[in-house]
Amino acid sequence: MPDKTALFESSQALFCSIADNIGSLNAHKILDVKKFPSYSDFKSKNRKLINESSRRVETPGVSLKDMDTFLIANNDWYISSLLIAVELIKQITQIDPDYKVHRPGYQNMFYLRGDKGVMDVIQKLFTIANKAPMTVKNQAVFGNINKWSPADIYLGSKTAKQKLALELKKAKPKSYTFQNLNIITSDLIDSGDLLPLSLKKTTKSVQLQQVNFDRKQEVKMLKGISYKGTTDWKPYKRVPFGNKTETRDMRIHLTSGGDVKLRHDPSAKRFVAEFIGGGAEARGGSIGSMKVFTELMNFVDPQIAQKLRSDYIKGEGDYFKEIAPVIKQRDKLNKQNPKLFDFKRGEISAVNIINKIMPTIKKFFNDKRNREKADQFLRIMFEYVTSRTPLSGKFVIAKGR
Repeated sequence: MPDKTALFESSQALFCSIADNIGSLNAHKILDVKKFPSYSDFKSKNRKLINESSRRVETPGVSLKDMDTFLIANNDWYISSLLIAVELIKQITQIDPDYKVHRPGYQNMFYLRGDKGVMDVIQKLFTIANKAPMTVKNQAVFGNINKWSPADIYLGSKTAKQKLALELKKAKPKSYTFQNLNIITSDLIDSGDLLPLSLKKTTKSVQLQQVNFDRKQEVKMLKGISYKGTTDWKPYKRVPFGNKTETRDMRIHLTSGGDVKLRHDPSAKRFVAEFIGGGAEARGGSIGSMKVFTELMNFVDPQIAQKLRSDYIKGEGDYFKEIAPVIKQRDKLNKQNPKLFDFKRGEISAVNIINKIMPTIKKFFNDKRNREKADQFLRIMFEYVTSRTPLSGKFVIAKGR
């Protein structure tokens, strides 16, 4: 059985195809939650429409039967898929008038998730471009394709498949850059042949937001990101199990609302800088490694970046040495108390890693002489986690209002 992410993304592709098949003028009349409050209700009256629309959907590894089972069991995802599809078909010509979906039946679009003709080719082009020298200031190598474009599904035409295949044939390592990739994807969006869509679950009204279509808008948003303060982090001290401990994370407060939470996740063996609370733009966005964190810091303060990198490597080495015998006793510890192993693992993480790196980070942000650097670093991080860097691609977010 496919995982939940594959199922809901594929289900969204299906409902977008259904909306296209119906046409923008009548989609809202059939894709109506009040008329069909559950997928079972919808399917009982629209079986032919579903089967017909599924022929324009390409979701390798996820069958129509898989989607049926998922949507019957998860009514919230059915509602979200339906609402987003209706809003997309209604507003798509506002994104670009060349999208041809207003008439009943299909004109040129396919609805894609993990397909070979569009998403697989774009992934390959991304991989080539990500190995070429970066051509803009303060641009780190993308950790993965989602930091370039977090599109979960694509709308793509036969023309898009043909042009992307030709682009891949021409793309040469080290000389093919993100400028090349952004030109081809932007041109295909402008001609109504491609639409990268990022999905945020909603059971209420839907908003479509264009990202990286107008650099001025992204810069305006960045200006609102600035440093306000930090939580009063204190070095972690070992205490007996069950006693109150110091927190293992530190938060950087933003003037725009929300925080950046800095922590080491011992279960995943990685450092995490995560935007939480505040505005929805960056919520849930994160940097998942000290390597990327220090690459971004290097643009602002190379000395701090080097110290953090060095201290983290040393602390991680000490952590692995101390945790090794504890892992061997995991079952024994959990028999004493189901939370004991996690407590010890968190303690070893805090003492060996957090205690080494957090004083440097706290000092950097709390030093008034670094205020401009602090703001700059937070903006660079925000760009990165929200896929809004100067080299990020165009995409549309479908989310709740």
